[in-house]
Amino acid sequence: DAGSLSMKGALSVGTNNSGGAQVGNKDFVVFGQSQGKNVFFDASADTLTVNGAFAVNGDSSIVGDIGMNGDLTLQSDHDVKARAFITYSDRELKTNIQPMNNPLEKVMKLEAVSYDLKTGKKNEIGFIAQDVAKIAPEICAVDKNGIGRGIDYSRMSTLLVGALKAQQTQIEDLKKVIAKLQK
Repeated sequence: DAGSLSMKGALSVGTNNSGGAQVGNKDFVVFGQSQGKNVFFDASADTLTVNGAFAVNGDSSIVGDIGMNGDLTLQSDHDVKARAFITYSDRELKTNIQPMNNPLEKVMKLEAVSYDLKTGKKNEIGFIAQDVAKIAPEICAVDKNGIGRGIDYSRMSTLLVGALKAQQTQIEDLKKVIAKLQK
């Protein structure tokens, strides 16, 4: 039979610590007074601070702003939805800025495919990461063995813009040749 525990003050289990709630010698503080612990929830500031690993399992939603230092890995077999995903691209964050080499040639080597995911029945379209990594590794996420496992589709647009510009240059050059031949 499920019950509840309601109390004021500190709750300590398996420890003599009286600051917040602590289980064993593990740092787990809920409604506590110390932000140096693994989990800290400050109801007055609507703040959840996590030092270390943070996991949300099941059908859960996170609403609001999330600030992160470091990488965020989101692994899901379901759709991820957002109003926007912003990739910082400030010139001041970059060095060795050069025009892209052979974007049209790279695009022409890509094979657009349709496929069914093994985990679902929905037919989808896209590219195969292992194939793209051989052509444009800078837009792929690779595993520890260097095998392409994912594609940063937002970076694909950079490759496509470069290819479009190269193709437009070819078209303009051909227009000039045709104009000369027509005279």
